[in-house]
Amino acid sequence: MSAPALLRFIFAAFPAFCLPLFSAAHAGGDASAPADTLPLKSAAPHGLGPLTLPMLGFDLLGAVDVDGSGHADLFLGHRTSRGGVWLCKWLETSPDGAPVFAPPAPVKSPLRERGAVFRVADGGIHALWVAKGDLVHTAFDRKRMAFVERDRLPLAGFRLPKTPQSIGVRPNADGSLDLVFEIADDTKGRSGDNRAADWNPYGPDGVWTGGFSYRHLWSARLPGLLEPPASPARQASATQREVYFTMRSLTPVNLGPGHARGFMSGSRQGNLYYFPPASSAPDAPANAAPVFAPSLPAAGPDGVALRHPSIQPGVIAYPNPDTKCDGLLAAGEGGIWHYEFAGHFTDDGAPVFARPAPVLQRDADLFAGALPTPTVIDWDGDGVLDIVAGNSEGFVLFFKNTGADAAPAFLPGERLRAGGRDIHVQAGYSGSVQGVQEARWGYLGPNVVDWNADGLPDIVMGDITGDITVYINRGTRDAPALEAARPLYCDGLDLHGMWRVRPAVARAGSRTALIMVDGDDHFHLYWRIDDYNVADGGKLTLADGSLISASSGPAGSTGRCKLDLFDWDGDGALDLVIGTCRTNAIPNNKTGFPQPALGERPPATVLFMRNVGGNTAPVFAHAVPFRHTVTGKLIQPGGAHESGAVGTLLGSTDGRPNLLACDEAGRMYLYRGANLEPAPPAPAAPPPPPPRTAWFDEARFGLFVHWGVYSVHANNWDGKNRADLGHDSTWLFQRIPIPAADYKKLAAGFTAAGYDPRRWARLAGAAGMRYIVLTSKHHEGFALWPTAAPAWNVMDSPARRDLIGPLAAAARSEGLHFGLYYSQSQDWMNPGGGKRNPKRSLPGAKRDLDDGDGWSEEHKGDYDAYLQKVALPQVNELLRRYAPDILWWDTPIRMTPERAQPFLDLAARYPRMLMNDRLGGDRGGALSGDFSTPEQYVPPEGLPGKRFEVCMTMNDSWGFASDNDNWKSAATLLRILSDTASKGGNLLLNIGPKPDGTIPQPSIDRLREIGAWMRVNAQAIHGTQASPYPRQLPWGRVTRRPLPDGGEALYLHIWEWPADGRLLLPALHQRPRAASLLAPGAGGVSAQAAPEGLVVHLPPGPAPDPRITVLALAFAGPVSVEMDAFLSPDKQGMFTLAPLDADRHGSTAGVMQIHGAGADAFIADWFESRWFLAYRIKTPAQQTCRVTAEITSAAPVSLRIEAGKKRVTSEIPATGGADNWRVVELGVIELPAGETALRLRPVSGKWAPINLRTVTVAPVNQ
Repeated sequence: MSAPALLRFIFAAFPAFCLPLFSAAHAGGDASAPADTLPLKSAAPHGLGPLTLPMLGFDLLGAVDVDGSGHADLFLGHRTSRGGVWLCKWLETSPDGAPVFAPPAPVKSPLRERGAVFRVADGGIHALWVAKGDLVHTAFDRKRMAFVERDRLPLAGFRLPKTPQSIGVRPNADGSLDLVFEIADDTKGRSGDNRAADWNPYGPDGVWTGGFSYRHLWSARLPGLLEPPASPARQASATQREVYFTMRSLTPVNLGPGHARGFMSGSRQGNLYYFPPASSAPDAPANAAPVFAPSLPAAGPDGVALRHPSIQPGVIAYPNPDTKCDGLLAAGEGGIWHYEFAGHFTDDGAPVFARPAPVLQRDADLFAGALPTPTVIDWDGDGVLDIVAGNSEGFVLFFKNTGADAAPAFLPGERLRAGGRDIHVQAGYSGSVQGVQEARWGYLGPNVVDWNADGLPDIVMGDITGDITVYINRGTRDAPALEAARPLYCDGLDLHGMWRVRPAVARAGSRTALIMVDGDDHFHLYWRIDDYNVADGGKLTLADGSLISASSGPAGSTGRCKLDLFDWDGDGALDLVIGTCRTNAIPNNKTGFPQPALGERPPATVLFMRNVGGNTAPVFAHAVPFRHTVTGKLIQPGGAHESGAVGTLLGSTDGRPNLLACDEAGRMYLYRGANLEPAPPAPAAPPPPPPRTAWFDEARFGLFVHWGVYSVHANNWDGKNRADLGHDSTWLFQRIPIPAADYKKLAAGFTAAGYDPRRWARLAGAAGMRYIVLTSKHHEGFALWPTAAPAWNVMDSPARRDLIGPLAAAARSEGLHFGLYYSQSQDWMNPGGGKRNPKRSLPGAKRDLDDGDGWSEEHKGDYDAYLQKVALPQVNELLRRYAPDILWWDTPIRMTPERAQPFLDLAARYPRMLMNDRLGGDRGGALSGDFSTPEQYVPPEGLPGKRFEVCMTMNDSWGFASDNDNWKSAATLLRILSDTASKGGNLLLNIGPKPDGTIPQPSIDRLREIGAWMRVNAQAIHGTQASPYPRQLPWGRVTRRPLPDGGEALYLHIWEWPADGRLLLPALHQRPRAASLLAPGAGGVSAQAAPEGLVVHLPPGPAPDPRITVLALAFAGPVSVEMDAFLSPDKQGMFTLAPLDADRHGSTAGVMQIHGAGADAFIADWFESRWFLAYRIKTPAQQTCRVTAEITSAAPVSLRIEAGKKRVTSEIPATGGADNWRVVELGVIELPAGETALRLRPVSGKWAPINLRTVTVAPVNQ
């Protein structure tokens, strides 16, 4: 059963509830022990999970029905002093036919290994054991849960050539017993002891020289229980070299009529062997012991020899009460698996078995396989820390956390895949330093980190061979997809160290560090260069300059350290947390690394090495062992053979880190940091989190990206450009309108073949932008991710992949925030989502269509049904998959507060996320969002009291438009940025990529030029506040920034460099303590007080930067400017209003611009009748004034002047061309006393663009 299938069974078979994180006690454990010294438990319903063996290397003793349930229970045994005999009782059968057992219960027994448990005809349960030259008979006492010794037979009477390694027993119907013994026949090699310094397992030709251990069978028949054999034992197998190395138990199997007398065994290499019965020799007596034909490897359903998932499996027959044939249970270092007999044999007589399914138990400990090495990370992007662990079998398992970081609850592990298949690494013939007998071992040590800084977890892995490989994640945050492993290189050579090592990897400052055990058994530092290359950082040392050695033993005792970089002591420097192997557990003050005392072989201990040198040049203090302060014991989980361990915030409830460690049998323990020595410091009270809008207020500059199928037509249809309907390609679908079926065909041209999200993010970052907002779905209805909602999406195009996740990851890896635009109200591809009437400009036409109405039949539909079936599910997906920092709604057509509320409810789950003001039509209350969004113009007065973001195109289109070359210059864009920042707002500057994902070169050129300016002047933009001046100054703009010492900085954005070098800051009467131009080599400046304000003297010559030169002034305290926002008349009572005095009010289509400078400046590009000018003036008393203006006009126009409730319209004749300036009277109007806005507003239908220079307002009596 695959891991996903296992989890489906677990949740289908039992009601959904979760068990505690820690067990109250486990097999042989202490119920009174501190919770954090007990293993983690499966959080699946009923604690269901793989059967967790009490210790590494258990033997399967037998499967018999203990209490008459009709199903066999399981006896296990372990040979060490810490072991024993255990009984697992059958509870049920999984859908795959595998048994589900209760947790192992201890059984008293005088012996624990080399035994076979069986049941005889009278129902009694017995066991025969090979022990100290005897064959020992024990009987099972059900009430006492104990095997009781009955008698012994000397093995000498069997005349075996050697003491057996294992025994199998078949009870016969006549009460006799067939015994089969495993006999070793060792062939000595030349290499000697694999722990000796001169160990050399392979010759010059690469061939194994260490010799082989062959196994074969002998048999005997006992007339009854422990009655002496009627004749001596004899060789039962066809040869003396049936199986390499060990057989790992023997079991009789009944495979149906004609095949009821065979035996099977496991092997160290993982194969399962079948010994079919052979015809007895002609001279053999009738009651002779069995003999066998040559062994055959059991086959899988494909007819190929089985390779058991676990190394060195032992096997026992497991009877199937339905088929009356035996299946198999096969154990090993990775749990127990069930093989169901398929009911047939291969052509050469080998039995065929189904694919293995894991044997399960209730109340299971979380099981990671033998000798696991854990790492903690949010693997699946749900915001909760999970566990990923490698093991000796060579697999990597993912344990999903269904709880929370502080209260985790893990499901049983499932195998991770890379390159489309399970990650499975094995030594092969020559990969293990200990020889070919470990060909099937993997010993994986994964470290799961964001190796390439794209926001996705990757795996850097050590293994049995000593190779260091990397698995790059090319998936998304919530759907990881690992590439196949590739080696890491250093100076062109494969990175290779000691075997069975987990490298430590972590971000250290601006670089990524990797520490491993090198070929000299020393700790060695490397620095990441790129995905597959590292630079040599040298061997690490202790504070006294000595090297850090990982081991005291030679050959097979080398390496084995599981390293982790983690700031355990909270000083900002990455320390080492080290899982060691046994014999390397006692600290030694001379070397700094644990080594055993003479004659001792202590279990593996988890160690701490403090970084006293910092992250740039780490140096470590002597190693000290972790100790549990409650129990007083060293952290040696389960008496481990070797232990993997990591520091982690998983399970932390007090802010202190905890320690996750594994024992050799595959259990995991989460030790509380507060219970450990050395203890992590108690965390200081965390500072209050910054306001959720703080980053947005600091950013001031972001990148808007409009990308969709509209980039394919690029504002062209039927072979011609359709700028006649508007320059914006994103609206062509609706403006023509195009039949939906025809528009959908355009997706065939949306390839994203040149899409490079990292390049996009780097381009934005280099331009000084601090965030990116991407159109996840624009009005056309095309979603850039594989949405599960019934909607048109990227999978319907040649791109066929998620386009959002990679950009989100790339942006965040560049330190940028990431936002998503979503058109919630308009979706022209989904019925019900097209309610903006394309014919709304016609007389009598509705602006928005009613439910059931549409542009055409295909657009008719229910608006609320669209919101429920498409928009809401898609927004939920976007928030869950990408956790955007901004959700940018658009065009709230027919979005009442009631319709908007479900969207607000979704957004409320992400309290740190910002939203704009375009969700609901009333734009009030919660629907007003966190910021307003003036489009294509900068509000002339800003938006006092409101946070705002100006969105602006570089040309006339949001999406790519092939024929739109009306590009704003980089200088113009910089001044828009400067103007926006001076009013306290952000600029979201747009690009429209092509359908292949490449960015048009004019956009790239402008972003690069902006970036060059920002590299010099960013401090005048980022983190600044609005100008203290209520009106625009004639020479440019101003931003300000509070200084840490209570002072304040003013940044003067000089657009117009004064020819006389004199720059006036009116109404400012404070002297700066420092003044400097930010442009390099720009020369010195000075400032002096004057009656009208502060005068700054600039260096002579042209402006250092003709686009904008920035002058920084630092003041000792907050700056105070005493200037009225409203203009006062001169001494004659007149107002002479210059272009800079006008507040230019535009629309989403843009705003009029100021051309020229000084006395030659004039307002131009007044294209639309919706646009108007406002002059803020203050009159001492109510009075009647004549208004005149200096203009040029190519055609007659009508212009209305407004003041309060007064309106006066005038007809302005054509002046004869753009250069023919003429003073015309606009009318006589009554102005109220006090402050007022004098507005100049075109009359709709009677308008053509004019240029305007000066407006004069004079009392009529003058």
